[in-house]
Amino acid sequence: MKKKFTLLLLQISLMSYSQCWQSLSAGYGFTLGIKPDGTLWGCGENLDGELGDGTFERKYVFVQIGTDNDWQQISCGGFHTLALKTNGTLWAWGANEAGQLGDGTPVPSGIPSQVGSENDWAKISAGTSMSAAIKTNGTLWMWGANYYGQLGDGTETNKYQPTQVSNETDWKSITCAYNKSFGIKNDGKLWAWGENFMGGLGIGYFPFEVTSPILVEGENWESISCGANHTLAQKEDGTLWGWGYNDTGAIGDNTTDPRPTPVPISGTWLSYSASFVSSLGIKDDGKLYTWGSDQSGQLGDGVADEPPMSPTVISADTDWQMVVGGGEHEFAFKNNGDLWGFGWNFYGQLGQTDLVNIVYSPIVIDCPMALKTAEFGFQNRFAIYPNPTAGELNIKSHSNLDIDVLVVYDFRGMQIFKTNHTEKIDVSDLPTGIYILKIMAQGNVSYQKFIKK
Repeated sequence: MKKKFTLLLLQISLMSYSQCWQSLSAGYGFTLGIKPDGTLWGCGENLDGELGDGTFERKYVFVQIGTDNDWQQISCGGFHTLALKTNGTLWAWGANEAGQLGDGTPVPSGIPSQVGSENDWAKISAGTSMSAAIKTNGTLWMWGANYYGQLGDGTETNKYQPTQVSNETDWKSITCAYNKSFGIKNDGKLWAWGENFMGGLGIGYFPFEVTSPILVEGENWESISCGANHTLAQKEDGTLWGWGYNDTGAIGDNTTDPRPTPVPISGTWLSYSASFVSSLGIKDDGKLYTWGSDQSGQLGDGVADEPPMSPTVISADTDWQMVVGGGEHEFAFKNNGDLWGFGWNFYGQLGQTDLVNIVYSPIVIDCPMALKTAEFGFQNRFAIYPNPTAGELNIKSHSNLDIDVLVVYDFRGMQIFKTNHTEKIDVSDLPTGIYILKIMAQGNVSYQKFIKK
């Protein structure tokens, strides 16, 4: 069986410039990713500081967050973010009204702030207004909103600092979102707690609230992903299961009936994700499937139509590798590392400046510009002059390649403008500084620095 890739965390080895990301996570209206060099990048809504760049300003393309290059894991919540560094320290930023940043206060933060001083954190999950993490010793910790007992500590009191859930040391993974939480232990058993609206915990319709972990039927669970009111989970054999509220068909069992306990979804799956009110995944045939609500183009099928109630192919290509689901915007990776996106883009959360508010079909997402020599390719194929320049910049191909597209970025990776089929651009209106010129010519890509005088 092919290797399975699941949920919001991606690990891909860097083999070419197009293979841009080590990990990627999508929140509600924003996106953050870690590149193979350990740098952190983000785009989209930033009203609560969830991007972590200190500006609280929306970003329509991926921009680098700070200068640190030791980021390892990233998890986007509703309006806040958790991250791990390679030294095992835990960091958080963004909204904090319920204490989800874990710093003991309800004050938001627009920049990454360390949670405590420990350096033994191993896994993280950012929920809507809550956070969870597992330490290297297998203990589970949660903090933030606890209105429905979603922190699993037996209470309904918000926690402003990490609080241990039970005394067990065999937690394998944790997922929290939309007032509910799920954890898988080393024995493959699945546990749930929090709000149980319409069977959202998979334990039946009652009780409505569960404040401590309760066992979900089944065994050999491997991973889990939560939507607003539906949940998807995968077993070790690659089978996919779903439960919860199903009014949009997001469970994928070809009905809109609520499912209070796990029901099977046809097929064997390589990757999957439950988004806000829809779902997407890749079966073992390598094709990309979506199902559920299409109110914001998140099905990627090219139309705003009656939503399908079971997995429906939106791309017959057989080289899809992994999916990443957000609030109502989605991403999918191909085997060559190329990133594709579709769905809601009102806040710029797809990371492209030239897109409309809703993208109904998958489009390639440009890799953000990292100003490192190793990431510049084919420089010897082009000459740019004069450099420095006060006005016009000429581009010449040493190999007589026809230039297709030219894109200018500032030093942070923010796209300034793009033009097609020309060997000369006017940069006289740009402020003095260092810029990057992306040259695309007959399948070749070159990134070159130039100075505006």
